[in-house]
Amino acid sequence: MLFHGSYPGGVRPASLFRRHLEIMRETGMSGRPLYLGDNIFQRTEERLTWLRQDLRGTISIARECGFTGVYFYGQDEASREVMREQIPTWQVAHEVGAKVQVAVTHGELNYVPDELDLLIAIGLPNRERAAKRHRLGGKIHSYGAPSSTEPDPLVYRRNCGLLGWINNYDGTTPYCFMHNGKGVWNDLDGIDYNIAYPTMNGVISTLALEAFREGADDVRYATLLMNRIEEARRSGESEAMALAKRASEWIEKEDFSTADLDAARATMIAYISKMRR
Repeated sequence: MLFHGSYPGGVRPASLFRRHLEIMRETGMSGRPLYLGDNIFQRTEERLTWLRQDLRGTISIARECGFTGVYFYGQDEASREVMREQIPTWQVAHEVGAKVQVAVTHGELNYVPDELDLLIAIGLPNRERAAKRHRLGGKIHSYGAPSSTEPDPLVYRRNCGLLGWINNYDGTTPYCFMHNGKGVWNDLDGIDYNIAYPTMNGVISTLALEAFREGADDVRYATLLMNRIEEARRSGESEAMALAKRASEWIEKEDFSTADLDAARATMIAYISKMRR
């Protein structure tokens, strides 16, 4: 799960970019792909030649800092025509061993090119859309469901947690961690897209951010339960297989769009405990 716009893009100045990634590594964020937010779309051969070298430099620094790959960002919320125009840019990213992600709005979701590696699809998770991207070998995240202006923490826990998981989404990319309008502490001067608030030496969390974490934990429990179900099925033991069948049927029937999530987690924990190795 990622926050859209949470990481910088580009390698200039390289020293600052490297230091940024070093801090991320120190806080345990390396050992996984790096997701960058700057638009890499280029329209001319000359610019594509420059881009190829620029991306290589970015990837090199990311590898030095322990990241397993890099997702670069396309033209945000582009029309279907502009998405097609970007394909040469995306191909350059693929040539140098990178991948591309970008957010796509409602009217364009049926026109996403196959070449896009990670579709960040607006709206609630959709199982059929996820299946289509997975058949192409790509991934899918949700966004705008909600944006970080939503005051109700439960919406984050539900939509960015089990609702995405049950619909086979690979993650969620809300907009965004921090995007201040004018004065971040003044609610009357415009919209601030903040799920946390800045201070001189850190950040102040919110109930929404805590709920986002709870949603991620719900997914961890669900993933562990599915692993235990599979282990029980392979065991050949009749009692374990029967328990796995009940747990699997419960998951398939549970409506995570309306379920009491605390009760759902308690049920998962109970099944996990019973199927303990």
